[in-house]
Amino acid sequence: MSSGFDDIWSRIKQHRREVFTTVRGLKFAYTILGNWVVVSNTDFRITKTSFENAYREMPVDDPSELGEDVQGKYFIHAILTDPRITG
Repeated sequence: MSSGFDDIWSRIKQHRREVFTTVRGLKFAYTILGNWVVVSNTDFRITKTSFENAYREMPVDDPSELGEDVQGKYFIHAILTDPRITG
């Protein structure tokens, strides 16, 4: 895993429970459970690996451009493009 992604993952963990917004305007927060991001008000879990796969593909303008190996594209895109995460 690249140190670049290590920094991103650290920021993702740091900003848990804060509100993020998808490109479609859906507001959500998340918690971290091991190597999973758990989206608030759902049982939806996204693996750290999906974040890493998406990170390798960034930048993309639309979440639908992310590959098949990325689950939770709209949530991941909202997190990875947020200034709190990108630094």
